[in-house]
Amino acid sequence: LCLDIAGLGVWEKNIENGDFSFDATMRAIYGRDGDDSPIPNDVAMGRVHPDDRDMLLRDGRAAFETGKPVQSRFRVVTPEGIERHVLGHAAATTGSEGRPVLL
Repeated sequence: LCLDIAGLGVWEKNIENGDFSFDATMRAIYGRDGDDSPIPNDVAMGRVHPDDRDMLLRDGRAAFETGKPVQSRFRVVTPEGIERHVLGHAAATTGSEGRPVLL
C-alpha cells in the first residue's frame, strides 16, 4: 500500500536469463498493464529511450562490479509513444532462489 501511495515500482532482473519481473506499478510505467509474465531483457530495454540505454546498462554493471547501489535517471517510452521519466535505484543481491539478481 505504501509503495502504491508513493507511486514507487519494484522490479527484479534475473541475471542468468535477463528476464525482468515487474510489480503492477512498473508494468504501468512500461505500458504493460495486466501482463504479469516475466519480461525478456530485450523487450524491457526496448522500452528504454535509445539515448538512455547505454547509461542504464553501465549503471547495472557498476552495481555488480562495486557491490554498491546505483541510481539512474532514464526515460521509458510506452507502446503508445508516451515518454515517462524514471528515477531508478538498483542493487545487486542474491534472489530467493539463490541466483544473482538486480533489484
